[in-house]
Amino acid sequence: MNAAPIGYGTGLLPSHDSRNADYPVSAMLDPTAALVSKTWAQPQRFDQGQTPRCVGFSLAQELSAEPVVIPCSDWTGPNIYNLAQKLDEWPGEGYDGTSPLAGLKALQQWGYVGEYRWAATVEDVLNSLSQIGPVIMAGPWLTGMFTPDAQGYVNVAGTSGNIGHCYLLGAVDAASGDTTLRQTWGPHWSVLGWDGKLRADSIRQLLAMGTQAAIITTRFDPTPVNPPAPVAKGGIVLTEASGAQRKFAEA
Repeated sequence: MNAAPIGYGTGLLPSHDSRNADYPVSAMLDPTAALVSKTWAQPQRFDQGQTPRCVGFSLAQELSAEPVVIPCSDWTGPNIYNLAQKLDEWPGEGYDGTSPLAGLKALQQWGYVGEYRWAATVEDVLNSLSQIGPVIMAGPWLTGMFTPDAQGYVNVAGTSGNIGHCYLLGAVDAASGDTTLRQTWGPHWSVLGWDGKLRADSIRQLLAMGTQAAIITTRFDPTPVNPPAPVAKGGIVLTEASGAQRKFAEA
């Protein structure tokens, strides 16, 4: 993986599981519902700095956002990342980065996530933002995407440089089709601060380039009894938890 510009950590490793197609988010969406504007509030923001922990930090941002707000700390992102590396497909842990699938599996093992599904089209992404919750995006990050334009738009331009990145979409505007991209690069990344804007056509381009889009469809808000202990790669972490289950999309 090539290096990102100074100050902009990435860390997504390319990984595609054909079984993801068996869990389409379209099965959870109301096909008759009109697209409505929606912003999922997120009280906390997290900066990954120059680390390769974009998966962990983006998932920490998702946890801290509506529809189920789970208070996180600066250690949440690194902890998700560390467990994801134990669960992903690559041997050992002496490498940078991990996959979104491994990060979601980590959240399942800790009791935060019951189910997650995958968007295949830009319509799936927009309707998920409108009806269900934030969307986790993970895929190629081109050189021209590091710097949003004067209006805060992230334009899909430049070369890939073999860089992959994971980030969160947290809002959709029904009139324009624009989405809000919640970055993990601090409050001065764009003219909009932490955030940028991503057009529907840009999402379509990114999906065609292999970007994966995941949506958590069943969420738990657990109260851990004991903190999870480190495990060897391939091990299983089980955390006893209590708390309310929140299903915000039904089949």
